[in-house]
This record gives sequence, structure tokens and C-alpha cells, in this order.
Amino acid sequence: MSNPGTPEPQPTAQPQADADERLQQRYGRGSSHLGQRAGNPGISRRNIIIVVFIAAIAAVATWFIIDAQRGSIQAALRSWESPADGVMPVIVEVDRSPDTVLTCELIAVDIRHIVVGQLEFEIPAGEPARQLVEADIPLRGDAIAPELLGCSRDG
Repeated sequence: MSNPGTPEPQPTAQPQADADERLQQRYGRGSSHLGQRAGNPGISRRNIIIVVFIAAIAAVATWFIIDAQRGSIQAALRSWESPADGVMPVIVEVDRSPDTVLTCELIAVDIRHIVVGQLEFEIPAGEPARQLVEADIPLRGDAIAPELLGCSRDG
């Protein structure tokens, strides 16, 4: 039974289309766009995460490639002698690219581990790549042991 002035509701053939239309009117997007950003329906969060992840991997790979091209530096304190005449003789072994100029820093410490001598010296570029370098740390106290603080590239 219907009223003469009101049309009878027609059964819809596409309930999903009606639901999408209601969602579109209410929220500005339909169910086919769930999981996508409202501002740009073509880019999902998953795609953004994938792009950021790939960019991070590329950055790390680039850093490793650049670091490998620069060459690594290895330095170690090989031996030392007892202090004599106000100096402590030491031998440092360095392994680096032959075209690399290095600056190394040594210290000498006393029994209480107080610094009683310090030396910064340069190793010029040139062959061989692995060298034994002799150095004398000037002392201002009774040293018992040297320490290699490290070697770094110049430039």
C-alpha cells in the first residue's frame, strides 16, 4: 500500500554502489579507496614506506661505496723501549693507501695513567702501503707505556 504523493522505494540492484555513495558523501571517499590517503588517493602508506626504505638502502650503499673508495686506515702500536734521555722510542705500524697522508697522535702515560708525553706526527704519502714508523715521544715525567690515540687522513 502506497501513498499517492510519495513514490515507493525501489529495490537497488547494487548495494555496494549505494554504500560507496554514502561513504563518499559522508567522508569524502568510498570503500574502494580504503587504506589510501585522503589528500592524494593514488599514493598509499605502503608505497610511501617502500620508497623511504629503498632510499635508506641507497644512502647506506652509497656511504659504503664512498668509504671503500677512500681506503681504510689501520694503525697499531708495535713496540716501545724504556724511556731514555727524556724520550720514549716507539714503533707504529700503519696500513693505508699509498697516496694517503696521515697524521698520528701518540701519548705516554705514567703509572697513574696521567699523560706525561704527547706527540703528533705526519706520515707522508708514498710506498709501501704498510710501513713501520719510528717516533720519539718527548717526556715531562716518568712514563711507563705509550698509547696510540689514532691516525687520520689529512685533507
